[in-house]
Amino acid sequence: MELATINNEVTMSSIEILEIINEARKVEAERTGLKWIYLRHDNFMSKVPKVLGEENAPKFLGTQKYGNNNSRQVYNLPQREAFLMVMSESYELQAKLYDAYQKQKEQIQSINPNQILSLIVDMQKQFLQLNSNVTALINNMAVKNETRIEIPKYYQTSEKLEQEKLDAHLYHRITIYGKKFRPDLDQSTVRDRAKEIGMMASRLSKEKNIQIIKEDNLDGRFQNKISYYHQNVLKEVFDLIF
Repeated sequence: MELATINNEVTMSSIEILEIINEARKVEAERTGLKWIYLRHDNFMSKVPKVLGEENAPKFLGTQKYGNNNSRQVYNLPQREAFLMVMSESYELQAKLYDAYQKQKEQIQSINPNQILSLIVDMQKQFLQLNSNVTALINNMAVKNETRIEIPKYYQTSEKLEQEKLDAHLYHRITIYGKKFRPDLDQSTVRDRAKEIGMMASRLSKEKNIQIIKEDNLDGRFQNKISYYHQNVLKEVFDLIF
């Protein structure tokens, strides 16, 4: 049986309740020698609004998957509503239904909250990894297929050098930007995803025709090739990824 609650009340689906009803009817028929009357799910579904009321019944409607990705409507009924549905059945059946609900409650109460939290954390990690892989794949495809745009470079002999120096404080390395402007993030994650961030920042800079400064062009050293991106570009990329 599936564990489900409505307004903090344990519920069972109409499919599960129907199994209990039909099993009890079968046992009773074998005991008495009378004909076994099988209750179909569609008949049970049509009976619910008549017993619970046309306005009240929709509160408990739900869907359930079955077979090859098929789905069907079911009712997820709390204990009170389920007992109303079987009032015309035998006392033995009502007792079995009561026991089934008690078992459901015990199973829910036995679930360790730490296990649930651990499961949620694992799912979040898997989602982040999947999102990272998809983003990297999309970026790789975009870089391969994009139209190359020639971007003007900074040169020490450029007439714009003085103005560029004034604007240099707006350019940052990826890891430095993360520490300065996004201290809320795990910086080890920023370092791990620096290549992905750089690819997106490069592409966005080209799209917006915003120059990318290399470290050697910024301070006169030519042995290293560390890219500096405009902080507006990095903000947009960080907001997109994180």
